[in-house]
Amino acid sequence: MSADRLDQAADLTTAMAEYSINTIRKLARADTSNPSGTCLFCEAETDLTRRWCDAACRDSWQRGEE
Repeated sequence: MSADRLDQAADLTTAMAEYSINTIRKLARADTSNPSGTCLFCEAETDLTRRWCDAACRDSWQRGEE
C-alpha cells in the first residue's frame, strides 16, 4: 500500500471517529424531560423526569409495539 492510501485511510478513520463522538455528545445533551408527566407507552402517571414508568414500557416503546 502506498503512503497516500494509508494517509487517506487514517483521515477517513479520524473523520468517522469525530462524527461518532459528536453524535454521542448531541445525544447526551438531548432533553430527556417529560412535561406531560405520563409514561410515553402506557400513559401511567410518572414524575416529570421519567419518560416511561418502567423498563418494560421503555423497551416496548423503543420496539414500536402497541
